[in-house]
This record gives sequence, C-alpha cells and structure tokens, in this order.
Amino acid sequence: EVAASPVTTLLGTFPLDSPTEYVLGAVRTATAGTPTLGLMLLAGTVLLPLVVLTTVGRFGRGAAWVYAVPSIAPALCLAVWPVVAIPTWGALLGLIVLPLFSAGGFLVDVGRYLLATR
Repeated sequence: EVAASPVTTLLGTFPLDSPTEYVLGAVRTATAGTPTLGLMLLAGTVLLPLVVLTTVGRFGRGAAWVYAVPSIAPALCLAVWPVVAIPTWGALLGLIVLPLFSAGGFLVDVGRYLLATR
C-alpha cells in the first residue's frame, strides 16, 4: 500500500485494530508455550525504557537525555492507541523509529564510555 499511495497510507489509521489485544494475545500464546513477535514488542516496550532511563539517570549527563526520552515512545503509543486513532506515520515513528534511535544512541554512548575508560 505504501508503494501504491504513500501519502494516503501514511496519513490513514494504522491497520492494527487494537495493539492492546495484540499484546495480550501474544502473552496468552506465550503462556501456552508458543512465543510470538508480539511478546518481543511487549518486552521491548518494558525493557528499553527501564534499561536506558535507569542508566542515563544514574550515569548520563547533558545530551544523554536526547536519546533516553524517546525510549518511552512505544509505551506512550500503546497507551494512547485505545483512546485516539493513531495514523500510520505515528505508529511507525512511535513503535520503530524512536526506539531504534534511542537504542542506537544508547549503544553508541556506552561504547564511547567503554573506549574512554580503557
């Protein structure tokens, strides 16, 4: 759909009806013994901000918060979704782009710190 009409697709609502049901379904299937990709979304939504915000809060200074704050984007996106219809561009930004920016910045910063302390 994006290749056929990118503007219409990106401005339209995301095709996932309820991310809450998606995540709950992933938890149900995982407890039944069949893990799914939805479980990774749930784990990433919880673990990314936990690790990044805790580390930056304890050791970070100044610009470190630039990549730490976007780590809460997936949780905010999933929390707002049941109340407001999120457009596709917002879902892609909140669930993919900002978490990748946050995790990438975190890894680069940790790598720089480790190289500097060698």
